[in-house]
Amino acid sequence: MIVMKRVVFLLSVLLSTFDVHSQNPYVDATTVTADGITFEVDFSTYVFYLSNIANSRSEIPLYYKDGRKLKTEAEYRALHANYANRNDVYRAFKGVLSDDVIKAFREERRSPIKVCYTISSEGETLEVAFIMQTHPLILSLPPETFATLEKRLKQYVKWEPNEYAKEVSYFHMSGMIDFKKIPLSSAPDSIEKPDSVSDKKDREWNLPVLEK
Repeated sequence: MIVMKRVVFLLSVLLSTFDVHSQNPYVDATTVTADGITFEVDFSTYVFYLSNIANSRSEIPLYYKDGRKLKTEAEYRALHANYANRNDVYRAFKGVLSDDVIKAFREERRSPIKVCYTISSEGETLEVAFIMQTHPLILSLPPETFATLEKRLKQYVKWEPNEYAKEVSYFHMSGMIDFKKIPLSSAPDSIEKPDSVSDKKDREWNLPVLEK
């Protein structure tokens, strides 16, 4: 019965978005443009990747501020930052996705959206990219949604780099989105007070692949 209710709910959400976004703008596309941002689209069977074509800092190797190249895995592993306030991620998402979409994503076993960040040594979010499951609801979202999310994530999300990260020009981190913590637009602002910056409970950090 629970499974049937979930299926009915997902179908109702899909049908509500079908009339407006009847065609998937990502399949068979190499780029999509919205609100002045052109995204590169890398689409596969199970996941797809959206990245602003203006992003220029997503590749490795990384460099220290004095121009030296990071060469060892230990150097990359030493780079780390905590959110200055992790709840700013949820604040960036609030109101961008509909309540029905957020509720549907809350039912998923694994978050369908990962955000990849390029971060300055001062803790600013310089660039953003999205890695997502080919979930029907995600494919129904227009490129304008991700353009808005990119702008808001850059605006809201700040970081506290460790001492190693302060020595490089920029570095990379990524985190899964916990949709259970994104407040619904129909509910009062329920974003919790900032928690400890050392709390890593719902984050998944990925290290870059080192050159051989």
